[in-house]
Amino acid sequence: MRGDGMSGKLLPEQKKELLRLSWPLMVETLLVMLIGNVSTILLANFSDDAAGSISVANQVISMFHLVFMIISTGTGILSAQYVGARLFDKTAKLGGMAIFIAGLLGVVGAAVMFLFGETFLVWLNLEGTFLAYGKTFAMISAGGFVIQAIAFAMSQIIFSHGYTKVGMYASLVANVVNLGVNYMLIFGVPGLGIPELGVAGAAIGGLVARLIYFSLLAVFLFKSVDVKVSFRIFRPFPKNILRDILKVGVPSIAENLSYTGSQLIITSFVAIVGAVAVTSKSYYETIAMFTWATAASIAGGTTIMVGHMTGQGDDVGRDRIVHHSMKIGVIATFVVSSLLIFAIVPLGRLFTDNPAILGLMRTIVAIDIFLELARAMNMVVGTSLKATGDTRYPLFVALVVQWAAMLPVAYVLCFVAGLGLAGIWIAIALDEVLRSVFLYARWRSGRWKTKALVRPSA
Repeated sequence: MRGDGMSGKLLPEQKKELLRLSWPLMVETLLVMLIGNVSTILLANFSDDAAGSISVANQVISMFHLVFMIISTGTGILSAQYVGARLFDKTAKLGGMAIFIAGLLGVVGAAVMFLFGETFLVWLNLEGTFLAYGKTFAMISAGGFVIQAIAFAMSQIIFSHGYTKVGMYASLVANVVNLGVNYMLIFGVPGLGIPELGVAGAAIGGLVARLIYFSLLAVFLFKSVDVKVSFRIFRPFPKNILRDILKVGVPSIAENLSYTGSQLIITSFVAIVGAVAVTSKSYYETIAMFTWATAASIAGGTTIMVGHMTGQGDDVGRDRIVHHSMKIGVIATFVVSSLLIFAIVPLGRLFTDNPAILGLMRTIVAIDIFLELARAMNMVVGTSLKATGDTRYPLFVALVVQWAAMLPVAYVLCFVAGLGLAGIWIAIALDEVLRSVFLYARWRSGRWKTKALVRPSA
């Protein structure tokens, strides 16, 4: 659908399409967050140390997930452009190749985690009980790396075709099962002969949920989407498709790796501050995820539409949808973040009654509103730039801002100025604000119009 260049407003049918794509992503995001919060509460009731250590272990696991997403992210961007250009034969071949390569990355990732997982946690200053809990969780979670890597690829293929409800339904089933299994395995059910497994139980519950999610996606993908999973797709080897996947996938995930890597260093700073800071950060981040849920879902729907419009050659439509989505995301984030200022202590008490932890969370929430508003802009504009094929500029901005600004400022404010966790949060907010300024300036420049990987079919 071509945009009407006479008006700067989004067309009614485009608004409906954004809503159709985004609301299932919103439900899925909220569902994952809600059940994740309940799981964190369960672990917090088991042990504050367990909850804090798993938060750190999850950051290491996230690094591996980001590597797996090199393929899935590139696949999603390229597939959406193919769908927009109606190049369905290429879409089918792309999907099959992505699944094979993702599975291979999952095998390699699991091996690396089994060999070096404990070392990674030690680098993050975990020791004693924290280290033991973190290692247990990381080692068990690594057992699901293969299915997780393939699930990432399958979900992007499905979403790029506009089937966002599939992920919502699969996530609903998987996460409800996860919650039930977590409860039984963390605390045990003596009447059923199930022992108390604690952290190991939480990790096993996660594995079961990922297997269910993977299975449901696979059934839909092979029944409803044309994907060629056969070694014949490699004869002749589709080097042009792989080149395009890597062209957009590597910079996109390198940006995310930069963010996650810098956050790992931030986490090591927090660990030096002390156990109260580690646990406060873990609980607050769990609660604050709800502040960016709307922006994340809108960004997801916008990314699919921008990808389709890129394949169609619709520059006007792309510009309209990004500005419309950015406005909605920022307003929604402001409303939720403002409410959180008043609700943070009651919500915090769902996790702990420790006054030191609650006090730190109350300090952080006042700073976090600025962080979340900028994050909302980054989600919409950053993912839209990538959907057009403009992936290198966001990477460049992330490397400069996170490593030359955020980390030095975090160190100075935390340790030199003595602000501790509050100083670290100011630095994280600075990162989001600076990147939002640079990314929006990039979008306004229009240079993304020349970055498409495909052209409209005749």
